[in-house]
Amino acid sequence: MSLLENNWLLLVTVGVLSGMLSGTFGVGAGIIMIPALVFMSMGQKDAQAISLAVMAPMALMGAWRYHMNPEITLNLRIALWIALGSLAGAWIGAQFAGVLGGVTLRRLFAVLMIFVAIRILTFKT
Repeated sequence: MSLLENNWLLLVTVGVLSGMLSGTFGVGAGIIMIPALVFMSMGQKDAQAISLAVMAPMALMGAWRYHMNPEITLNLRIALWIALGSLAGAWIGAQFAGVLGGVTLRRLFAVLMIFVAIRILTFKT
């Protein structure tokens, strides 16, 4: 068992922070969880696998909480169509990630995060 596996309090803290950001901003687990796990000496691919494993229950909890808010409309038909597409996309993406080296994957992830951050900062509503 690794040192990281024995540090349950640190892992729960990462989960709470990831869940809070997911629920607040609608972001996936990867924005906080992957960098945090990599920072704690976990490999990029392992961190991504864990992030994907916890994403479904975290997202379902957040979606349910949003659904309970009468000011928010959760269109399940749209969500289901996107979910169908995301299943195929996740399969293809995981296959692609499997052939990349960990450093290359981490750099591509960083570029994606920078691109998204710039897009968010410059988006005009």
